[in-house]
Amino acid sequence: MNNGYKVIEGFLGLEFTKFVEQYFITRFSSGVNVHYGDNQSPRCMSIYGDPLGDTILKLCTDHVSTIVGKQLLPTVSFTRLYHRGDHLKVHLDRPSCEYSATLCLAYPSGESPSPIYFNDKKTSTDAHKVVLKRGDLCIYEGCKNYHWRDPIETDYLLQVFLHWVDSGGEYRDMVFDNRGNLGIMSK
Repeated sequence: MNNGYKVIEGFLGLEFTKFVEQYFITRFSSGVNVHYGDNQSPRCMSIYGDPLGDTILKLCTDHVSTIVGKQLLPTVSFTRLYHRGDHLKVHLDRPSCEYSATLCLAYPSGESPSPIYFNDKKTSTDAHKVVLKRGDLCIYEGCKNYHWRDPIETDYLLQVFLHWVDSGGEYRDMVFDNRGNLGIMSK
């Protein structure tokens, strides 16, 4: 992975992406198992371990394993809905997110999606700016590469983070993020 990340354009097709977008709009509107704010993004709405998000995670595990050159085990998906002005703080991921990906699901039609930034250090100097369109996936080593989003400049941005661990690595026991199975919406 060049610069600590790799972008796969069109990873999900447009029609399926629209289906997933509508599903998550419905999920967020329900308020069930929706979290409001966290340490990394204090104002965002998020859903941990949603069954559809975890299904996408499971189905793309072999493909992402091939890209990173390691046999990966799925841990958890984390769907986040950003609104104008929301941001993602500069951070490294926790051990169960050894390998990560962000999948762009939706943003307002006709607007440019807000970027995500990567760097091997905790500063914005020399950061790599990555702009993902609907259906694009960006894979990165979450525990090694600092990543963040500046305040969102569009009305919204819907994306899902997907996470894995190396099946031969020190975090392999964190498969399913210690939930016992995928699709369980809490630890």
